[in-house]
Amino acid sequence: MNLIAEEDEHESLPEGIESFNHETEEFSLKPNVIKNFSIAFELAVEAGTFIKIKPLSLVRSLDETSIFICEKGKFRSVKVKIENAPT
Repeated sequence: MNLIAEEDEHESLPEGIESFNHETEEFSLKPNVIKNFSIAFELAVEAGTFIKIKPLSLVRSLDETSIFICEKGKFRSVKVKIENAPT
């Protein structure tokens, strides 16, 4: 059930990635990566609420914008919709 790439001898992980779950698309980073890149964490808020996100937290690709959420040491990408703050 838990498909972690570390255990799959046919797939190698990028440097700094400790594990990747294909089922949930969650991954964990090696501790030195978090330290070396000074990754900062913010406390989560309740789903469905508006939050203020620092521009440096956004990850943009050609067709989507996302942030990364970390739960119990596992990261996952979440697509976000950028709107003007309510007045």
